[in-house]
Amino acid sequence: MSELLSEINSAAFWLGLIQIIGINIVLSGDNAVVIALAARRLPEAQRNRAILVGSAGAIVLRVVLTLFAAVLLDLPFVKTVGGLLLLWIAVKLLVPEDEGDGDGDEGASDFWQAVRIVLIADFVMSLDNVIGVAAAAGGSILLLVLGLAISIPLIIFSSTLIMKWMERLPIIITAGGALLGWVAGGTI
Repeated sequence: MSELLSEINSAAFWLGLIQIIGINIVLSGDNAVVIALAARRLPEAQRNRAILVGSAGAIVLRVVLTLFAAVLLDLPFVKTVGGLLLLWIAVKLLVPEDEGDGDGDEGASDFWQAVRIVLIADFVMSLDNVIGVAAAAGGSILLLVLGLAISIPLIIFSSTLIMKWMERLPIIITAGGALLGWVAGGTI
């Protein structure tokens, strides 16, 4: 118990928690957008159920990926690769990206297709978040658990709001990229 109190009372703990919150805010924003896009062509009742089932599956994926990343980040080579990946993500956030030639109509036509899209998209998009949170946690299981606990409501409830903030205040993207670069530098 005293170890836990000692960890919570340290500046490193609070700095790590602030980093984790920042990483979650920056990297969780697109997950809810994909969930909404995947389910938008479904009837209202199925749409809400697809979002709920997809989000529940995304939570399970996030837990498994986080545990996996925490174990892997104990290996020096993987830590360096994770840091380089975070640095690449930080640069991607700061450099404008081509929009592509898609028509934007990517909604699913049935319930299970929507759930599948949500799970696949969340798996791919969660990798950067999980690596960032695991790196910022610096081996602290408490910070890792808090990072998970913070990321889940962000994905389910507030991602759309965050995306609107990023559109209105692009400096948030720059600050997020800088935060990721800082965490990446510490990881490498």
